[in-house]
Amino acid sequence: MEDNKKTFKLNEIDHDPLRFYGELISVIIPVYNVEKYIHRCVSSIIGQSYENLEIILVDDCSSDGCPAICDDLAADDDRIKVIHQTTNQGLSVSRNTGVELSTGGIVAFIDGDDYILPDYFARLYGLLIKYNADIAITGFIKEYEGSGKRKPRKNPKRYTLVIEKNDTMEIYLYQKHFITSVCAKLFRKHVIDGIEFPPGKVNEDVSVFYKYIDRADRVVYHSSADYIYVQRTTSIVRTKYREMERDCIGFTEEMRVFISAKYPHLNRASISRCFSANIRILMDIPLNEVYHDDHTEVISNIKKYRSSVLMNPKTRIVSKGCAVISYIGIWFLKIALSAVGRLYYGNNS
Repeated sequence: MEDNKKTFKLNEIDHDPLRFYGELISVIIPVYNVEKYIHRCVSSIIGQSYENLEIILVDDCSSDGCPAICDDLAADDDRIKVIHQTTNQGLSVSRNTGVELSTGGIVAFIDGDDYILPDYFARLYGLLIKYNADIAITGFIKEYEGSGKRKPRKNPKRYTLVIEKNDTMEIYLYQKHFITSVCAKLFRKHVIDGIEFPPGKVNEDVSVFYKYIDRADRVVYHSSADYIYVQRTTSIVRTKYREMERDCIGFTEEMRVFISAKYPHLNRASISRCFSANIRILMDIPLNEVYHDDHTEVISNIKKYRSSVLMNPKTRIVSKGCAVISYIGIWFLKIALSAVGRLYYGNNS
């Protein structure tokens, strides 16, 4: 990239929250059997310093106390709307339903077991307006269920990064600054309209997020961490390995084809992203004969992409290390990932 076309801007910003009371933000919260968490989640939204919110609770036919809790919350705050789905249809359908019923020009996704800090929307909306962006992104803090302990942030320094269209896609593919999850972000409605989460799938964010980026002319990222991501021992990412594995492989391959057609100069970046996804899957596959076919497919993909990863100067060091180890032996790589892999791949998707 030529110097006169450089679009990355790294600046320190005031630590005081940016307070605006402007456009309506539609907050979409899928709810399914999270009665331990949903009150805290919604309370953290009700108490935001930014008040112009439409809070949409999509109850996915919960079998616990969630339906009644949602109705009670709506009775106490007229900004809350509740939709009770008559059959359990999954996270994707719940999010799609929320988007369809939203009336705000800006959309946010929050999972029902997570919660946010008081200036979350004020900060993100302020960045969206200040930089005339289509997507505003912040970091998140992992909190472990039961202990309440939080994982420290790697870089506590606060900064803002303003990124123009093509550069955003490259940053995403090389997994710098922000992750695939649609949480911890604000989206202009036109960015997500017509792009549905795939019903019945797990790891559905992988299927839509790069398409959102493709529609965004400018993205702004702030390194603050106002979104609390609760790590539950019974969460979907811990209990549905097989669906996640299959879906993730398919979604990343679809993404690679999309990038090849529309951003051919980022082909190597998309390969790097696919390689990283397969490394994470290899790490998660249990050592069990039931998953023999899964191992075969993932190993084939790792072998297919590893030489490109090694020759690409922009690929992350950890991915290059995995590529090198894979030449020694895939099972040696799997053992190494089991030992230390989660330090790098635990939520870096």
